[in-house]
Amino acid sequence: MPTRNVSPTLSVRVSPALYRSFKQKSSKYGGVSEVLRELMLALVEDRITIKAPAITENSLYSIPSTN
Repeated sequence: MPTRNVSPTLSVRVSPALYRSFKQKSSKYGGVSEVLRELMLALVEDRITIKAPAITENSLYSIPSTN
C-alpha cells in the first residue's frame, strides 16, 4: 500500500466577526489558507513584525520572549 504524505494542519478559534473580516479581506489575496500560509512563512523568515496592541494584559504580549 502506498504511503500518503499528509501535511500538518492548524486550527484556531476566533470570533465570528473576526473570521468574517479576515475572510473578506483575505479573499483579495487568494483566500484564507493562502494568506495564513504567507503570514506564517513571513513570521518564520523575519519578514513580518507583530506590534503589541494598547491592551496587553493576559495576552500573547505578556508572555516572556523565548528569543
